[in-house]
Amino acid sequence: MLAAAKTASVAAAQLSPAEKSKVLMDAAKGLESNASAILAANRKDLAQARKDGLNAAMIDRLTLNPKRLREMAAGVRAVAKLEDPIGRVLSRWKRPNGLKISKVTVPLGVILIIFESRPNVTVECAALCFKSGNAVILRGGREAFHSNRALVEVFQRALKRRRLSAGCINFVATTDRAAVDFLLKREVAAKNSNLVAYANGNLASQKFVDKSVLDDPSVYPDADTMKRLYTVRARDQKSQRVLNRLWIKVKTGR
Repeated sequence: MLAAAKTASVAAAQLSPAEKSKVLMDAAKGLESNASAILAANRKDLAQARKDGLNAAMIDRLTLNPKRLREMAAGVRAVAKLEDPIGRVLSRWKRPNGLKISKVTVPLGVILIIFESRPNVTVECAALCFKSGNAVILRGGREAFHSNRALVEVFQRALKRRRLSAGCINFVATTDRAAVDFLLKREVAAKNSNLVAYANGNLASQKFVDKSVLDDPSVYPDADTMKRLYTVRARDQKSQRVLNRLWIKVKTGR
């Protein structure tokens, strides 16, 4: 799954705003057209929740109905219509030597999100991560397992319909907490860093990260490099895709 997400993140970063919007619009339509299957999956979660003695508030957060599905679909459409967050100029300045520098938004790559048993969060995270050109791995609470799987499948079908990798939006298909413990282990975090060639926030993992990754200034820039970093601003979406491809070549060494 991690390898699939890494590969998919490369493609996701290069998608145009129109391509991303089409997938999200398809997903919103899929939430409505697959309402029966999604609600059937949700009923399985609700039955187990009542059996486990969950309180009324938790059951309410877990519950899906036609109205809530329509609201979720409307939310996805709203995200699709948002201004593309990639390529936005956050700041710009000019160096004494005349060099013009811009700070521009770019995709992060692969995002792992661990969250509680709220099916609507699954949809929100999938939509926002894809809109921002990232691949995502979703791990919701076990109480919403069947609902989350059904919702992610809607997004994956929308991706396949547009001939894109389902690896853009991934689902951890187990309720075993050992899966999360495994992903958070320092050794596993290090392996993930080595695989995707990105930094991670687990400082304890760094002694297990390959020296080539630690020494790569594009992954772990030192203080001197940070002072010299600058971002090139693309004038249009075509130029942005060219820059994204160049950055991928830098990251992959190809």
